[in-house]
Amino acid sequence: MYALFLDKSAQDSPALQTYLQNWKQAQKINCEDYPINNVEQITTICREHGKKFTTIVGVGSESTFQALISESRYFNEKAVLAYIPTSVNTLTKRLGIKDYKDGCATVAQRKIIELTALSINQQYFLFDYKIQTVKSVSQDSPTTHIHLDKTMQIDLPTDVMIFHNRNQELLPHNSPLLLEAYSQNNLSSDKRNVLKLAKQHMYNMAEDEKRLQLRIPAHTLQIDCSAELVNSYNHKLKTPITVGQHKKSIRLIVKKGQELQAILSPGLIS
Repeated sequence: MYALFLDKSAQDSPALQTYLQNWKQAQKINCEDYPINNVEQITTICREHGKKFTTIVGVGSESTFQALISESRYFNEKAVLAYIPTSVNTLTKRLGIKDYKDGCATVAQRKIIELTALSINQQYFLFDYKIQTVKSVSQDSPTTHIHLDKTMQIDLPTDVMIFHNRNQELLPHNSPLLLEAYSQNNLSSDKRNVLKLAKQHMYNMAEDEKRLQLRIPAHTLQIDCSAELVNSYNHKLKTPITVGQHKKSIRLIVKKGQELQAILSPGLIS
């Protein structure tokens, strides 16, 4: 049984919808389509029906596929995950997929590789996972407490943390995780502030300045913070956050001929 999760970008494309319908008929695929509008719907469907799926396909943005990976605890161990994109992104480059037509052809070819996902609380991530603090504009960076491998505690002001899954790195490494922590310098609200105007020009009048605070490898992490923490979907995370306590094998469909070197990350430090 196939399950196709179609996000808004897929639902808004009549050409993609028509192509998918013809493709499923040509391939004689036994399939259930799930139009989704938010991550909560993905969680509910996976929890209630995930065990019956043999192939789970995210159709749309990269974040839709990432949301399916995060709920992979609900899937059968032999289940396979795949991706049909509506735009070019980092994931399409990893998997060697050009567009949704190429994505359908890739799913049909069924070249399967196995990658290792790591846990963050009860969810999983395959490549990286980003969390950030919730604060007012005038607030300083809140203090984050990082417990490293249950042997070291690091306290530092930070706004953004990115956890890299090092099982998907080309270069040899000694630990499954790499943590990067950033602080974000908010600019003055005074429109006459020369520094602010200069920075707005430099960052295309969009981003505040981000500064790397910490980059460190680890086996497991426990994160707590004086402020609320949210993920990239703006969902509140229950603290303390435990990262890397569990791992899971993910069976993933990639394009035939795609080299493993193109799928994996180069790696940052040992």
